[in-house]
Amino acid sequence: MPIKICAARERVPGEHRTALVPEIAKKYLALGATVTLESTSGLESHFMDAGYEGVSIADSLAQAYTGSDLILRVTPPSAEE
Repeated sequence: MPIKICAARERVPGEHRTALVPEIAKKYLALGATVTLESTSGLESHFMDAGYEGVSIADSLAQAYTGSDLILRVTPPSAEE
């Protein structure tokens, strides 16, 4: 069973980085992982969702997290998350 990797959108004010860029997403996919990206996760870093070829785009954080084995973040999740 392939590992499911998720990248969440950063919510800390002023945080413009993303935990997953398209180039690295392609490498995870090539290794057989399933990759899900929360919609607009890369936008602050100037990466559009369309640039994440082969990656599933989730409409919400909950949808992105569901079933994930590994969650990629730049900052720790808040208590609500």
